[in-house]
Amino acid sequence: MNSDSNKLSEYYNEMSCNYKHLSLFEIALEYYLLYEVWEDDFNKYIDISEEECTVINDSVKKLVSGESLTGMIPEYNNIRKRITEKMQVVTAYVDRFIAYEHVMNRAEARFTMSEEERRDWLAGFDKDNYVKELMYFIFKDKDNAEITDSLHIVFEQLPMRMARSKYIDIIKSSIMLYKDSDKDSLDGFLYMLRTTAMIYEPEGMDRYFTEFAELTQELGEVDFTNIKKDYFVILQDKISKASRDLNDISDIYMIYQKIINMLYVYALNESAGNKESESICTVCFKIFEVIYNVFTGKTEDAYEAENVLAQIEGMPEKYYEKRISYESVFDTLADDDMENEDMEKLRISKILFSPSIFAEIEENAPQPVTEEYLNQVTEAFTADIMNVIKTYNRPLVRAVMSLSLARLPLFFNSADEIMEYIENSFSSCTDVPELIASVRLLDDIKENY
Repeated sequence: MNSDSNKLSEYYNEMSCNYKHLSLFEIALEYYLLYEVWEDDFNKYIDISEEECTVINDSVKKLVSGESLTGMIPEYNNIRKRITEKMQVVTAYVDRFIAYEHVMNRAEARFTMSEEERRDWLAGFDKDNYVKELMYFIFKDKDNAEITDSLHIVFEQLPMRMARSKYIDIIKSSIMLYKDSDKDSLDGFLYMLRTTAMIYEPEGMDRYFTEFAELTQELGEVDFTNIKKDYFVILQDKISKASRDLNDISDIYMIYQKIINMLYVYALNESAGNKESESICTVCFKIFEVIYNVFTGKTEDAYEAENVLAQIEGMPEKYYEKRISYESVFDTLADDDMENEDMEKLRISKILFSPSIFAEIEENAPQPVTEEYLNQVTEAFTADIMNVIKTYNRPLVRAVMSLSLARLPLFFNSADEIMEYIENSFSSCTDVPELIASVRLLDDIKENY
């Protein structure tokens, strides 16, 4: 029994050391990346005086000074939640601009091609042959998962000519597929649909990145069926700029979150140690010190950081291999020892190292979807999507329908039904600029996907 206890204690320490060392490597790399973005002025949304950057620099200063980060854990929890809240606002704006770009793409040929050029294009378009090409692209040499991906990509670009009643029925049927699932899965699915359909209004939307609110309001009032060329070009430029800015915001907050996650991991595991710990800490702390000094204006030379950074080249790989080995047995041990404080630290570290950098740390027991809850969320979403249909003009409603349908489970039973849907999409589209845009976008997909 004592032997088993010793082995378990050794496992805790070695896995904790692994997380500690990997977190230092990740902080070094991401902190240097943060410096590069700031120093080269790549991203106007990085501000070393704002909260996220201040917490990061203060934490690095503590590390370099030999202070503990354990007391920072509550702050890391809070700032992770704030960053996540901000990213949800970013996502809401991104999805809105995707819908408007969808509309603008389908109107572009109205202004870039003459009426004669559009007639000539239409005369040369062989619908039946093109449908066969798309079917070949969807099904050729692919497994079921790849076929599903191809279908979703194609559906998003096809002209949308589905009856709204059928669209609502498909949405309802897709939600009903979650009747035997848990609430978190259903809520995640509904969140995706809401952002895609421009319904989701996250907390903080009235506080964060409000510079994009004016443009979304302007776009919501545009009559895209009668828009003039000059205004169309102006809106294209505005959307393009807003999309670039949102991408910059997303990039910088991804870096912030990664660094905060790794500081959190280090704080959880800082007391762990083995024969490698001292040398790894020495190298990484030197990197932190040099970059911190540049951020705070103590020096303007970061070349030393590049030289020290080179000393850890190739080192993280072996620790990642060990991490995979440790985590492969973690769940089994966790089932038997959930009350263990060391196990709880490892559980949180495992989440913070997961690919989903915004994952919640708190564990909630799965709650089954009840019939009452399913009916409640279905009714609420249906009401919201009907409000979108009533509020916005036809081109935008079609964009929302296309984008949301492309994210649903497949609603066809056979290849014949798929072909019929594609044929109907083309046959029912009498808007030539929209047809041209759809075919061009589909051609790009066939060529590059």
